[in-house]
Amino acid sequence: MQTTSQILNAGQTLAIAEVGAYFQIFESYAPVTVRFMINGKVLMTAEDMEAGFYASPGDGFDRVELTSATQQKVKIGISDGSGGTNRMTGNVNATIQTASSVLNRAIVNVGTVETPLMAQRSDRYGFRVLNSGATNIAIGGPGVTYATAVIVLAAGEVWNEETAPGAAWVAISDAAGGVLKAMELIA
Repeated sequence: MQTTSQILNAGQTLAIAEVGAYFQIFESYAPVTVRFMINGKVLMTAEDMEAGFYASPGDGFDRVELTSATQQKVKIGISDGSGGTNRMTGNVNATIQTASSVLNRAIVNVGTVETPLMAQRSDRYGFRVLNSGATNIAIGGPGVTYATAVIVLAAGEVWNEETAPGAAWVAISDAAGGVLKAMELIA
């Protein structure tokens, strides 16, 4: 059995040219669409499949395509049908990481120009941001604009970041006078 792990961006199609008779999704955090092909023709399409999905289409396949609506890591396995696995993910005994310090940050005034929110920091396990102003405020990675932002906080909303807390983060508002309060959770 061959296994493959890949980060899929939203809307991206991962094409794997691999001859096989058995396919399984080991890890996915959101549903994916899977297309099985042979000689350039689609044999079967399975929509909104999650971890645990497996298939053995007819006479096998020579290409598999995966598409995800959201960015996520996907791990799959392909074999000739003579073997497989029933273990879905890595560690069974997971250790939960907890923070040992809480840092209350100074208030961040945010306008219509990108404003630094959090510098990159490898020991940060999470952070919380409260939009305590009257404007809408977008947060994201450096270079984000209000128009391209995925995370937008209305007045009074809180964002808990646990997926990429150690990355550098910036903020931008839809109008002048935005106000953010932030708290970091540090190892």
